[in-house]
Amino acid sequence: ILYIYNFYSASYSFNSSRLLDHLWSLSVEEQFYIIWPLLILLVNEKHLKKLFVAGIIAGPVFRLVIFFIYQAGVIDSFRNNVWLPIYTLPFSHIDAFAFGAYISRFSIPNARKQLLYLTLAVPLIGFVTQFAANGSFEPFLTLGYQVTLPDAYQYIWAYTLLNYWFVVIIYCVVKEKMFVRFLDWPPLQYLGKISYGLYIYHFPLIWITGLIREHGVSDAAARPVILIGSFVGTVAVASLSYYLLEKPFLNLKDRFASYLN
Repeated sequence: ILYIYNFYSASYSFNSSRLLDHLWSLSVEEQFYIIWPLLILLVNEKHLKKLFVAGIIAGPVFRLVIFFIYQAGVIDSFRNNVWLPIYTLPFSHIDAFAFGAYISRFSIPNARKQLLYLTLAVPLIGFVTQFAANGSFEPFLTLGYQVTLPDAYQYIWAYTLLNYWFVVIIYCVVKEKMFVRFLDWPPLQYLGKISYGLYIYHFPLIWITGLIREHGVSDAAARPVILIGSFVGTVAVASLSYYLLEKPFLNLKDRFASYLN
């Protein structure tokens, strides 16, 4: 309710919930929406670029500070393994938001060429550092970057690398019009329309469909059922949520916005 689930997720008192665990990221977003407009309001237009660059630099600096605080035992309320609180605390993701703010106002030189190089370099760096840390390339589909980035101090530096890769992809779509024909495909547009609900409901529905394992279904047989069932169920529930809950509130927003204008 208060959008502070991410701080709870970072604390030693955290108890995992199959219904709520993924909502830490919504807390980070809302905290950003509170602070960032104030910064834009207070900072002179000519200094915005410096503000965005400072935010990009601040991301890894904050992650490094959290690491040192954890190592020194100054705060004993963090969860075990420093990459877990780093994963959910808002300070860790300032560079992601600053990158997004940057491309809303400023250009990226040679974006297409950068995208090609990054698409080759990012997985290569991920696999090399993951193998150096644990002697394995598994799980292969993560491209060397497991969830929470626990290997090779990735939880300090890899967020910035991955953030930049994705911001270049977004820039190439918006400014360079790459992949637009594919993204304009009606089914993808529809998934974009209900994407908030897809995120909210996907985790609980994966858990619910996964309960078939408790009824004697083998893991090999359960996996395709869970994959298809959770996907179809999530799209269905997100669609209902969009038309019955979200769209009426969006219409209210438009009505109140007209009063402000």
